Amino acid sequence: MFLGGAGLADTMLYCRNKIYPLGLPNAVSHGLTFLALLFRILFGLRASFLPPKASPMQVSTNANGFLSGRFTLLIVTTLEKLLLAGETGGVGGGRLKLVAVEERTSSVLRALIAGITGGYKGQKMRGIHFEQADEITIEGESSNVILDGERFSADHGSPIRLKPANPLSFVRLAA
Repeated sequence: MFLGGAGLADTMLYCRNKIYPLGLPNAVSHGLTFLALLFRILFGLRASFLPPKASPMQVSTNANGFLSGRFTLLIVTTLEKLLLAGETGGVGGGRLKLVAVEERTSSVLRALIAGITGGYKGQKMRGIHFEQADEITIEGESSNVILDGERFSADHGSPIRLKPANPLSFVRLAA
């Protein structure tokens, strides 16, 4: 399972709705979207040709209370590792792993550097949250969430609740 929310989902929708229609190859479209997002975050600009600012949201776990604010990146997964071999383990225990990066220039730069260098290694970093839980609730002001490719909206009063299911075996080798 992979869920992308907050600014990540908004940026994915921006790419789908504004960049893909330009007819560029996918790799170029994704690179252009990433550069536009970095430009918006680093320089604090708002314009119709840039990805939108993330909506405020509240994420709660059964383990450690809640996180509240605007997040550039919000990922919930059952995977043990993410991009660049980064460990997803964090505070608490559970099968769902949560990674949230606050929408601040310093937090985004810290997350990029840690992701590229593998510098996380279980450290606590300001503005970057790693948690594990058996239940995660996401609620916000019409915040977009993309779960396994399908778009959902996390609204006040109708939150999205995530709970792990039993693992599936796709390949079983007989020896």
